[in-house]
Amino acid sequence: MFRQIVTNRYLRSEKKYVPEYVKWKNRTKLVFTTNILIPYNKKEGDEFFRRWVLLSCYTVFKDESLLTDEDKNDVAIKVKDYDIFNKITTKEEFSGLLNKIIDGWMQLYERGSFSKEWHNIDYIKGLWMLDANPVKLFVDECCKVGEEEKADYNELYHALNKFRMGHGVKAISKHMCTQWLQRIEGIEKKKRGNNEFYYAGISLSGDKVNEGGYDRLFVEVVKNKKVDDF
Repeated sequence: MFRQIVTNRYLRSEKKYVPEYVKWKNRTKLVFTTNILIPYNKKEGDEFFRRWVLLSCYTVFKDESLLTDEDKNDVAIKVKDYDIFNKITTKEEFSGLLNKIIDGWMQLYERGSFSKEWHNIDYIKGLWMLDANPVKLFVDECCKVGEEEKADYNELYHALNKFRMGHGVKAISKHMCTQWLQRIEGIEKKKRGNNEFYYAGISLSGDKVNEGGYDRLFVEVVKNKKVDDF
């Protein structure tokens, strides 16, 4: 169905009580939301990836009473607002949203296309990989995995998000970082004492971290970008 919609200029559909198929010009835009992008087939052609614009949303919302001290210092965790629906559905908010939409449409019309980064197939493939598994590329490029390896909890977390920022993707929360790391066999989060933690089974590879650890897919895209300290 996806291929049919994105590759055909005209589509056919059924209309109730009309015996013939209705043919119409295809201006369809598909919008998907998902917690995890599906792994892609390495043989998937460029025509698949050039049809995507990926928008990452990694913020986690928690009840204020459940926030830990660690959560309060986590840039990816925000306080849950139970009255948010009423706040964003006022006439003033709708008016502001419409103005944003008009402004965005005018920019798109003048430019003639979406941002140039979405024309870069290698960039989209790499971004898809980083979303499908937020830690895999970082572990492959910047870490050593083994029984004797150890890494400071905060140090590894900040190195991971600095790596992600260098690749143009948003930071993830500490909870999400731990969750994905522990899916790798042999890696565990352990307590050292005094509420200090470390990861067993993994360590940072100093040279690669200092070099930025950029993957081949991103070299041309990010080589001129400045990576601020996280």
